Amino acid sequence: MRERDIIPWLSRLEERFAVFLPQGVKEGEETFFAPYDSASFDWRVFQRIRSSNPLKEFFFFSREEVASYFGKKEEENGEKLRLLIGAKACDILPLLVHRHVFLGKTFSDPFFQKRLGKTIILTADCPIPEKTCFCNLVNLSPNGSKEADGNISSLEDGIILETNSNRGEDLIKYGNFISLPESYRIKREEIRKKAEEMLLTFNPNPIPHNLPERVNKGKREFWEEKKKGCVECFGCLFVCPTCFCFLLYDFPENGAYKRVKVWDGCYLASYARVGGGLNARPLFFQRFRNRFHCKFMNTYYDFNFFACSGCGRCFKVCPAKIDIREIIFQV
Repeated sequence: MRERDIIPWLSRLEERFAVFLPQGVKEGEETFFAPYDSASFDWRVFQRIRSSNPLKEFFFFSREEVASYFGKKEEENGEKLRLLIGAKACDILPLLVHRHVFLGKTFSDPFFQKRLGKTIILTADCPIPEKTCFCNLVNLSPNGSKEADGNISSLEDGIILETNSNRGEDLIKYGNFISLPESYRIKREEIRKKAEEMLLTFNPNPIPHNLPERVNKGKREFWEEKKKGCVECFGCLFVCPTCFCFLLYDFPENGAYKRVKVWDGCYLASYARVGGGLNARPLFFQRFRNRFHCKFMNTYYDFNFFACSGCGRCFKVCPAKIDIREIIFQV
C-alpha cells in the first residue's frame, strides 16, 4: 500500500473497529498506544520500537470490578471489535504468558477471554532497534510475529501487509492493496536483515543455556549486590508486559459490595505476607530475586519459555538503570 492510501485505509477501518495505534514519531519521544486520530497520526511511527505502555493494558486492566454483591454489575454490550495495529513481537510473547495464566486448564478468566476474543492484532517490523532491546536473546525476532493476525512492514513510500488469519485477511478489503512487487520484497528483506544485525551488535552473546539452574543457585551476596540502587518504585513490574500478579479486595459502595482486581507486584513488602503477619520474603533481596525466579526459572520449567520478551521497558523506566541483561549473564 502506498503512503497516500494509508490514512484512507485506517479511516475506513475506524468505521467498523475501535482502532488503536502507537503515537509519537519525534526523536527522543516515547511512543504510546492510543485511539486512532487521523489529525495526529504519522505512519512512520511503525518504524519505531515498541510503545512505552505494554499491550497487556488492553487485556489485563490495572484495576477493574470483577464481581458485585447485593447489586448488579452492568454488562458491556454492543462494543466494536478492537483493532491494535503496530504492536511488536515483544508484545505478543507476553500474551502467550497471560494465556497460560488466565486461560488455564482448570480456570479461565472471563474478562481476559472476552477481550482477547474481541481483539485483532497486527504487529509491525522493528527496523531500527535501540540499545535497550534484546528480543534476540530470548529467541524472538524484531520482524513481526506469526502469532498475530497479520504484520506490517514499513518501506520509504508505504507499507506491506501480510496476514496470518482470516480476521487479518478481512482487513485487506478496506484498503487499496496491490500484489507485492519482487523489488519491494527484496527491499523488505534487506531492512529486516539490517535490524537483526543491529541487535547482534547490541547483544552479541547468547544467554547461558543453563540459565534457570544458575538463577536458582544464585547466592544472597549476588542478589544483594545487584539490587543496589533500587528505590523500590516498582516501575519495572508495572511496565513489564509479562507480569501478571494481581490482588482481589472487597469494599462497600452505594449499599453494595464490590470485588475489585488490581495489579500486584512481587517487590511490594506485603506481596508474600499471609494471615498472622508471616512473610515468606521479608527481605528486599528475596523479593528482588523472586522476579528473576519467576521470569527465568519458574515459567521456563512450567511452559518451556522465558517470561521475558526483551522489550527493555524495565531498563527505560528504572531510575537506577538496573539492566536485566547484566544480571542474567552474571548470575
